[in-house]
Amino acid sequence: MKLGKLLKESQNHTFEAFSEEGKKYSVRVTPDPEKKHLKRITDELFFVQYLAEAGLTHICSPVPPLTHSPQKSFILVGDLIVAVFGWALGEPLSFMEFRWMNDKNVVRAWGRFIAQFHKISKQFAKEYP
Repeated sequence: MKLGKLLKESQNHTFEAFSEEGKKYSVRVTPDPEKKHLKRITDELFFVQYLAEAGLTHICSPVPPLTHSPQKSFILVGDLIVAVFGWALGEPLSFMEFRWMNDKNVVRAWGRFIAQFHKISKQFAKEYP
């Protein structure tokens, strides 16, 4: 995988990336020199994978590493936690344009997504209290 441009820089650094075949991904790199983020990230990626496997549409689930990784959804490189995600389908929605509030199709799509998320996350809470 070849890293592309930096998309976001904060606690995590998020890059676009491309496979040899040209498929697009996002790569999130989290510095963790004090080893205080590993449990949170492990839980987060487990939950996101659960949502995707349960059928939540339009979610960017983690891509398992090609190399052996006991975590199964990320790799550790020194003090860095590296996770690869599928690339989101569709187009970015500018929240500053308020289309997300005024376009019936967007509002309905958000409503369907939130309802599906709520239903699946309630099931997750039952299975993993």
